[in-house]
Amino acid sequence: MVELNSCEMELKALVADTGTVNSFVGGYEIRVLNGKRFPWGVVLDYLAGQMHEVWITKEDVLVIKSKPSAI
Repeated sequence: MVELNSCEMELKALVADTGTVNSFVGGYEIRVLNGKRFPWGVVLDYLAGQMHEVWITKEDVLVIKSKPSAI
């Protein structure tokens, strides 16, 4: 569980005030609050490096959801 917390803290540092990061079913839910300033490439690269599958959906804001890959 320590790894999850350190990954969550890293994501929160990357996202800063451009979004919010929360744990979500073993992965993360990132709500994009400022799409123009959001560090898209850095965040998606970080999640891919953690071997996460990633989905982007539109709710009231853009939402990135991830979970560890099954492989």
